[in-house]
Amino acid sequence: MGIAGGGCARGALPAAAPPAGLTVERRARWCEEAERALSRTFADDREGIVEGVNAGALELWKLNGGAAWMVTRAARGALTICCLEGEGLRDIAPVVYRIAQRNGLSKIEFFTARRGLARLLRAAGLRFVPVLTVYQCEVEHVH
Repeated sequence: MGIAGGGCARGALPAAAPPAGLTVERRARWCEEAERALSRTFADDREGIVEGVNAGALELWKLNGGAAWMVTRAARGALTICCLEGEGLRDIAPVVYRIAQRNGLSKIEFFTARRGLARLLRAAGLRFVPVLTVYQCEVEHVH
């Protein structure tokens, strides 16, 4: 999943109270631990994601003591999951839902190349529906 730039709701999103045993920690700055955990999720957006987190336009979350990591942004009434990787995603899904709910956001969205992610989150009780398919073609540069 990836984003480049974009706005963010004013102020940091308050974390929802996690279920027993689940830890949710917001990180203010990009760190090496997040780099290792999320490196497979960047596509071509690594620089924009790291800059966005460090500038406060995106939020970095450490979940379950680092078993999972997530980067989000809030804009235009939506909580966008920019990057998400790790274990226990079904347990994390309701927490993400409550974060959006507590902040008055009307939807949660994510972009992914992994079709199974929507099924996994559906099993956690969230009903994601596809709204856009992206097709991409690599362009060779002539030298």
